[in-house]
Amino acid sequence: MRRKVVIVGILCLQLVLVGLFAASTAAGALSGLPWHGQLPNDSTLGQVSDPAYPVHPVIWRSYEAFSDFYGPLWYEKHVHPESRFVVNKMYDTLLAGVLPATLSLGTPSFGKDQVSIAVRLHGQGEYASTLSVVWVLGSGGRWMIGSISSR
Repeated sequence: MRRKVVIVGILCLQLVLVGLFAASTAAGALSGLPWHGQLPNDSTLGQVSDPAYPVHPVIWRSYEAFSDFYGPLWYEKHVHPESRFVVNKMYDTLLAGVLPATLSLGTPSFGKDQVSIAVRLHGQGEYASTLSVVWVLGSGGRWMIGSISSR
């Protein structure tokens, strides 16, 4: 009986190791494993979103927008046309100082026709800011920033 348990254990270990060595990256290897963990809770963001398993397209759009270089084209690509003036007036200095940033995202909250997500931006030096970003559907079905507020 004990010999059968050892053989089954060795076979299971071989299956896991084959999956790990077959992947070209560590992320690919971990995503191929049969379990999925959760990222930790943050005191400001709440449950941190996993970029490898996004629950909504807004997660990828947030990474795309806040990792991009700041300038006039940034508004055209990422901010809804009706919100550009207000976002520019309220957050021009902040965004100019921190973008492109490394970021952490909370779990999105879903409304009727909008999605809100907490974003912590880590810019150059010690500068970091936490924002609440509301995304709305723009023309063509693309998610765009509808508003930003400080947390």
